[in-house]
Amino acid sequence: MNKIRDQSGNEGYIYAEEYFNTMVSRLHNFDGSMAEPDETYHFENNGKTYSYMTLSPLKPVAALQHYRLVHESDTNVFANKAVGDLKYVKIFEYVPGGAVIKGDGIIEIPLKTNTGREFTYRQESVNGSFVVPYPTDGSVSGITTLGPYTITGTDQTFMVTESDIQSGKQI
Repeated sequence: MNKIRDQSGNEGYIYAEEYFNTMVSRLHNFDGSMAEPDETYHFENNGKTYSYMTLSPLKPVAALQHYRLVHESDTNVFANKAVGDLKYVKIFEYVPGGAVIKGDGIIEIPLKTNTGREFTYRQESVNGSFVVPYPTDGSVSGITTLGPYTITGTDQTFMVTESDIQSGKQI
């Protein structure tokens, strides 16, 4: 993250690829979910590419398989929600197991936070399987699942219990 001034003298930040691979960015900005670039927010300077948006990585960022959001604050980082709905404080827990679902592609689950913000946790398969951190049978510390896990582009859906996640059960 680098502080810069634009042509009018306004200060702002630009973000290099290394920033988007930090745990802080992967958890706070992307909720532990995979993230894809949006080139609308990218620019080049002296042969290096940067993003001026914390929510737009320069390259795809993989999901964190063993972390799940459990709480977030009401206050938003951005004054305008059209820019993004990023909360100031987020709390995650480490899930040692994680249920294992066999499959290829991208798996998704819709979630709702304690503040009512909805987002989709997305993960790309690794070696023909997904290791998922959220149960589909209710809520975990204020985070509510709004449906089953679905492998995108297919009709395959999966239900996962908290017990499945804690034991690392293969679904």
